[in-house]
Amino acid sequence: MYKLSIIIATYNAENTIKRCLESVFNNACSSKVELIVVNDCSTDNTLALIEECAKAKPEYIDLKIINQKQNCGPAISRNVGLQNCNGLYVGFLDSDDELKPDYISTILNIIEESKANVIGINADVDDNGGRYTLLDNEAVSNLEKYGLLKEALLFSGDGFTWSHIYKKELIDRLDLDSLEKLIFTEDLNFNIEIALKNDINFSFINKNIYVYYFPQGTHISRINEKKINDALYVIDKRYRIVKNQFPELLDTFKVGNLKASLRLIYAVKKTKNFDKKQKKVFLKKLRTAESIRFTLKLGFKTFMKLSMKDKIRYILYK
Repeated sequence: MYKLSIIIATYNAENTIKRCLESVFNNACSSKVELIVVNDCSTDNTLALIEECAKAKPEYIDLKIINQKQNCGPAISRNVGLQNCNGLYVGFLDSDDELKPDYISTILNIIEESKANVIGINADVDDNGGRYTLLDNEAVSNLEKYGLLKEALLFSGDGFTWSHIYKKELIDRLDLDSLEKLIFTEDLNFNIEIALKNDINFSFINKNIYVYYFPQGTHISRINEKKINDALYVIDKRYRIVKNQFPELLDTFKVGNLKASLRLIYAVKKTKNFDKKQKKVFLKKLRTAESIRFTLKLGFKTFMKLSMKDKIRYILYK
């Protein structure tokens, strides 16, 4: 068994897959690491580039390439990788992102030194060439204070699967088939399910060892009915868990959930993907949802915790 498996699910990533794979190969490591690349039936040169890069892989990398027979989407591709991995711990790498050279050594050291079964990391965000740190001091403090479950429930947080390394036995307890139904906010839902079904010993490394390339093209331009329903499902789910299991945290929950709710409403209002009639239907569905109605009832102190952009969105909403 490997100490660490890294899973890359990829589809039509010919512009980034070489950079992604080389970032793994450029890590220095003293023990074997399993790398699983799931090609989700790409129609461009992704597979050829993967096979070409594989010729230059270092000895410490055991590479497995899995070709899907039909395009299934990122959630199913990730799960195919999980079903074929043999690591004690599992990390995820998006095919348009990259690892920093000390990613693997840092993770392996934490695995050796701590009893953590979920490890969180910080990252650089590359937004069209400009870079900043993913988690600021407040977000880091929240992670260290609340751990995986409450961070996922209470704050907009990071929520990405790539920003956590999981002990494989935690994932084995999940119903992966049910998680495949979501194509939007699936990472946040994955973390919630991991935390609900396991006793989590969470460790956070406040070190930027991953580079996340912010998707070009706005969230607004990519919105569709499926994504709206997925986002609302997770918002409702978070609300029900906090309401039923952590009622004392409902006021704290409002701030993180408000950001998600306002941005979803804003995206529906501004997108050009729906006509006026469709927008009216979707906005009514969102505004009448109990989780969003609760969230939008703000006191002054809660309002002041919002960013300036979210304050403006809230005022415009009201």
